[in-house]
Parts: sequence; structure tokens; C-alpha cells
Amino acid sequence: MDIFTAVERKNLRELQRILKSDPTAPRRTDCWGRTALMLACVEGEEEFVRLLLPLSDPQASDRDGETALMLASFGHPSCVELLLPVSDPHAQDGDGWTALMWAASSGSQTCIDMLLPHTDAGTVFMVPRKALNDRPAPSLD
Repeated sequence: MDIFTAVERKNLRELQRILKSDPTAPRRTDCWGRTALMLACVEGEEEFVRLLLPLSDPQASDRDGETALMLASFGHPSCVELLLPVSDPHAQDGDGWTALMWAASSGSQTCIDMLLPHTDAGTVFMVPRKALNDRPAPSLD
């Protein structure tokens, strides 16, 4: 079993075995450019994130520009809490979305509250153009 399968199947014992035998495994990416840390964040698996984070690059992004923090921000506050000190909350994915925007789209008030102090106030009102099919963002005037 590889590291991605261990995370996807939520097999903590197998993940521990993999990390012990190959501490470089967390830096590998799957066919979408995602790391095992990113997969753990998608699932909201706090214990997996704790194990993977010291051996991973939290700034890494997948082929869509998504980071572990962005993926965790979609409703997994315990993972956001672990990632926030070592991640860039201002990073943008390929559509111009930040972790705060991901949190807002998920409706996770807890994630929003965690990210807001680390975000420029002006970006709270920005809507990425691609998210609106390239229509200009509404004016706040």
C-alpha cells in the first residue's frame, strides 16, 4: 500500500509504517499533484495531518494551485489550526481563491473566524473573476 492509499483508506497504522520506512514519502505527489498532507486535509483527518506535517511542505500546491490550507479551510477547523502557523493564508489557487474564500464557500464559520485575522481586510470582499465566469466583480462603491 502506498502513502496515498493509506490516507484515503484512513489506515493510520499503515501510514505510520510508511513514514517510518520512508520519511520522504510525504513529499511525493499523486497524478493531480496532491500530497498525502493535502489528501488528509480534504478528509479532515487531524491525526494524519499531525503525522504528515513535519515531513511535508505545507506551501506545496497541486496542479490547480490548491494548498493544504485551502483544502482544510473547506470545513475542517482542526486541520486549519495545525496548518495556519506554517502556511500562507494569502496564497491563491488557479482561480484566485484564498483559503478564506474556500472557508466562506464551505459555510464554515469556524474556519472563517480562524482565517480572518490573517487576511487583508480588502480581500474579504473580492470575488475571483473566474468564479463568476469572467464577469467583473461587483463594485463596492
